[in-house]
Amino acid sequence: MRVLRPILAVGFLAILAGPVLAQDRYAAVDIRGGYTYNSGDAGTLLKGQSSFGVGVKVALGTRMHIGMTADWAHHSQKDSNGNVVGGPNDPQWNVLHTFLKLSFDAVNTEKVTVALNAGPGIMFYSPNQVLRDGTGV
Repeated sequence: MRVLRPILAVGFLAILAGPVLAQDRYAAVDIRGGYTYNSGDAGTLLKGQSSFGVGVKVALGTRMHIGMTADWAHHSQKDSNGNVVGGPNDPQWNVLHTFLKLSFDAVNTEKVTVALNAGPGIMFYSPNQVLRDGTGV
């Protein structure tokens, strides 16, 4: 059942994206999925894993957009040897990263857009039940 939530969310957002994208790019919905790699100290403590996200934006001009983005990922915590437990007893952190952004389309062609983004954001970290039970918090 846990796997169905992201799939249903992506399907629902894809259904919503059709009418929005039909408006000659005045507004857009983007849906993405991928692999989140942890670098630095986070890379030694957490395993990089799958992530997905969604964003909405509204055009302020031909190349400027304002929007909001949210990305969700989970990361397994590594033990002192750098191993991951895996399975139902895997201690994991759920991470939600959301931000408001102002985008400038540096390259904007019919098939490819490269945008520069800036804006404030916030990250929420939430331990799963295995981590909560193990730490007592």
